[in-house]
Amino acid sequence: MIPKMDLHIHTTFSDGKCTMREVVKVAEERGMEYIAFTDHAFSKDAPAIDEDTINEYIHEANLIKEESSIKVFIGLEAEIPTIDRVMKYRDRIDLLLISNHGPVKGTFCSAIIRLIKDHAIDIIAHPWYIKEADWDSIIDAALEQNVAVELNSFRKVPEAPIIQYIAGRGLKFSIGSDAHFKREIGTVNWGYKMLEKLGMGPEHLIRLP
Repeated sequence: MIPKMDLHIHTTFSDGKCTMREVVKVAEERGMEYIAFTDHAFSKDAPAIDEDTINEYIHEANLIKEESSIKVFIGLEAEIPTIDRVMKYRDRIDLLLISNHGPVKGTFCSAIIRLIKDHAIDIIAHPWYIKEADWDSIIDAALEQNVAVELNSFRKVPEAPIIQYIAGRGLKFSIGSDAHFKREIGTVNWGYKMLEKLGMGPEHLIRLP
């Protein structure tokens, strides 16, 4: 049995519309077994956690972890230009997602590979921006550091042939809704349908802390 997870959820600490407790309540009602709060951090372009709110974010998430009947992980969705600010808090969170938000020097491929090698990244989020020709280089770096690729049910990426190729190379997957609204929490069926379609099981999923 593949565990039901949604490891990409935003709350009112960034640009989500639900509080942490509201997120957990909905996730429980929708049969999730594992969820992660993954609010944007130190964004230059969108509502996000910053130095004034990150301690409150981590404190509240830890309280909810203790109260919840499902497994809750504390995460952040980091941006390439501000990753160093996030890393100051790395030892206080469970999961770190890296995304394409924010400008980069060079290509997204080179920027992501550099981050994977130099920072403790767990998941490459919504990888719609990765070109097919760049996947091998990214997979090589991700395998060395045990970084997973997200099956993003909102954007429905990556496409099936890429998922199959990634799995064949031995990389693991996370599954996330990228929820910002109540209706989106736990809407991860696309990711699970892709795993079923491609004959993949729990051995293909990220090992959670």
